[in-house]
Amino acid sequence: MKYHISHLGGEGGKPGSSLGSQIDKDFGSFEKFVKEMKATAMGARGWAWLLWSDDLNRLVISISDEQNTYMVQNSKLILHYMYLNMHII
Repeated sequence: MKYHISHLGGEGGKPGSSLGSQIDKDFGSFEKFVKEMKATAMGARGWAWLLWSDDLNRLVISISDEQNTYMVQNSKLILHYMYLNMHII
């Protein structure tokens, strides 16, 4: 995750303000959120979405792949994460 954030010009790490607070509330900590986001992306062939669910009034992680986006109804996209695991043979 840090690579993508720094690639876009930031320093990486835990977001500040209301997003950081909401991540702590909904996932327990930023570290737990990162672990869950990576695990979800790895299980979904590399793709995961962080969404705000209007129905649940909280952040949720959803899976997808390169052809499909399994967006949760009544939700807003916060972050798209792609896990890259490259092997050199």
